[in-house]
Amino acid sequence: MIIPRPVLKHVTGISAAAAILALVVSAGAQEVKKKTLAICEISPTPAIAERVLADKKKNELDRVVQALDGQLIDRMANTRKFSILAHSDLPAIIKGGTFSPSSMKSLPNLDYVLVATIDDFADSLDPAENGLSFRNTRLSVVAKIYASTSSAVLETANFQLLPSDLPTGGVLDDRALVQAARKMSDRIANRVTCVIYPPKVIDLTDKQVTITWGDGLFIAKGDEWEVCAVKEKMNPDTGDVVRILRPVGKVRISRVDPTTSTGEIVGEGPEIKEGCILRKP
Repeated sequence: MIIPRPVLKHVTGISAAAAILALVVSAGAQEVKKKTLAICEISPTPAIAERVLADKKKNELDRVVQALDGQLIDRMANTRKFSILAHSDLPAIIKGGTFSPSSMKSLPNLDYVLVATIDDFADSLDPAENGLSFRNTRLSVVAKIYASTSSAVLETANFQLLPSDLPTGGVLDDRALVQAARKMSDRIANRVTCVIYPPKVIDLTDKQVTITWGDGLFIAKGDEWEVCAVKEKMNPDTGDVVRILRPVGKVRISRVDPTTSTGEIVGEGPEIKEGCILRKP
């Protein structure tokens, strides 16, 4: 690190050393960066693409795919946990529209890659008692998180939305399709964040705790979360280190801010400490 001459010109001895140390510490703090997450373009499986084409639902599927593309980038960015690379920024890992885990190493600053694939989609207009129609939309997405250091799958999850999860609309109302994309993006974003950055207690004062999740995630005022002490053990079957969570109390969320939340310990909770992980009971 280069220390500017104007800084050194007016300090000597101990004060100079202190100034240099302060600059070094400040520079080190500025170098702390968010993990970089690349989001690949959403795509349906070939079988789903063929089926919706036969059912004359290609326009509806395209609408969902396009909405998911934008919504997922938006929801991941709003977690405030990652630096986001959208699919348009990924020429090194997207070749001919196909994701290649081994090529992730060509981007040295990349930490994770998120690949989401639609493996089920259905959309129909069904008659209602009032003579109108309501929209039945079903959507299923498989999401995979790849770790760049190993090119291995860190997590995989299947997310499903049923007609009961979505509002109904009239014959010409496509809001259900956009709503499906938005809800699906919310679920994926929360799962990704929970895997990489699980909510933790970072401060404890009396019975008040500060938590690392804020308003871009599935946390809301009034929620009760289980607080768990964390222990790591070696899995004798695989040799991997596994995280063991032991419940030690509960916290009720009292305030949600942009990057953190505040909660009150329910009951005593003497074992609740900084570093404990929270999970929904």
